[in-house]
Amino acid sequence: MNQETSKGRSRTPAHGLSRRQVVKAGVGGAAAALAGALPRPAIAQARPLRFWTWLDPGDSNPRAQVQTRLIERFTENTGIDVTVEVVDWRTLPQQLLRAVAAGEGPDVTRIYSAGLPEQVAAGTLAPLDPMMESQWSSTERDDVGPPLPQFDGRTMAMYIENRIYMLYYREDYLEEAGLPVPGTFGAVATTVEALSNSHRSGLIWPASIRSTDTFSYASPMIWAMGGNLVHEDKTAAFHEGGAVEFYTWLRDLIHVHNAMPPSMVSVDEEVLQQAVNSGTCAMAFMGTNRLAATRSRLAADDPSVLKATHAPSLDGMPPPVPVGGWCLGVTTNSEQPEEAFALINGLTDTEAQILNAREAGEMPVRRSALDDPWFGQDEAAEMRGWIEYIAAHGRDDPSQKLVRS
Repeated sequence: MNQETSKGRSRTPAHGLSRRQVVKAGVGGAAAALAGALPRPAIAQARPLRFWTWLDPGDSNPRAQVQTRLIERFTENTGIDVTVEVVDWRTLPQQLLRAVAAGEGPDVTRIYSAGLPEQVAAGTLAPLDPMMESQWSSTERDDVGPPLPQFDGRTMAMYIENRIYMLYYREDYLEEAGLPVPGTFGAVATTVEALSNSHRSGLIWPASIRSTDTFSYASPMIWAMGGNLVHEDKTAAFHEGGAVEFYTWLRDLIHVHNAMPPSMVSVDEEVLQQAVNSGTCAMAFMGTNRLAATRSRLAADDPSVLKATHAPSLDGMPPPVPVGGWCLGVTTNSEQPEEAFALINGLTDTEAQILNAREAGEMPVRRSALDDPWFGQDEAAEMRGWIEYIAAHGRDDPSQKLVRS
């Protein structure tokens, strides 16, 4: 059962605009629309928008706190209430399939980009194109990058953030051992072997079947070895060349270098996160989106000792990276699609993107956000590096476009 953590209170907008007028103006243009509005009877909200997210409003996680502030801003600007329902991110895709099929799905849902094909094939998500055409200007459409996820020419979701998968490492552990940051497969193997001891793993890989990102973590290294998980025509490639070499290297980290425990087969992202937080692993592959939150909970006097670098390659140069991230979609259950899309706008407009970047460490998906002065400051240097990495090495990942029949 989903946990309902925050209910909006049904109320009537005091501004005299109908909800449709506010929605059509867009969240960013709501204030201007309200300023010039003539008094007219207010229209009560039929019911709050239901929003599925795995970010708990009661959590101190920076991403959760930013989400709460953005929803409050949206309600204040539009008069549209939102009911936040927390769903575990690991089971959200399956619950969404069942809920929409039963006619009980939310209006708006988070869904990870790699999970979109399954949802599109099942018909759980509504195309956003009609709402984009009515609510976005051409400037707003051109402002989004990388390109939004499309299936058969239809835009099915809006990114709320982008991330790339990198190698996290404890700088203090490397300094204590007198080791540099490794860049090649061989260097990573010898480094994590040296950093392993009775209370710390050199590296942990989330190999559980519950892990939704294990293939995304692997793609840069498989590509660096000249392989792929799937071919462009969507036929399997994980049994060929580079993929076999990569998984052989991963196996050797356990059986040759003793740098990872055999129990890693049961590890998912949450277990991995706990190990990094507690300092019981020296290195780990995780998304850039987790870095700020992980530092905020790191068991270290100086959380800045947690760093991130590119995945290893054969020559030590940065390998290609798949670009993905959490998306927002309107479900086919929603009886308020325009209002639902307005909520997506409120969570992803330029101001929201700047706030998510500055306080939650998530890479923006609107180019206009990069014009904010914060991105020119030293504290944004790390994120600027990620953005430059995507520009130079971002690559389309065919494994994230598979649609199950």
